[in-house]
Amino acid sequence: MNVESHNETIVCPKCELIQIATVEHTVPWHSYVHTCSACQYIITESEWQRVQDTVAYYEELKRGVMGVLGETPL
Repeated sequence: MNVESHNETIVCPKCELIQIATVEHTVPWHSYVHTCSACQYIITESEWQRVQDTVAYYEELKRGVMGVLGETPL
């Protein structure tokens, strides 16, 4: 059985490494599960955060504009 898939750029919620993850097109829903290549944390759908522009993401993180998961700090 050949499962279709696509890649997405995501950020690890534990170590903040930006990496490429594969989403498998399974039935009835796509599978959003990825093991971080740096810290081995298992990222699931509820923690899945896509990153569109990696340079902008790191610049905002460095300036303190974003929290750990791209959220506005409290």
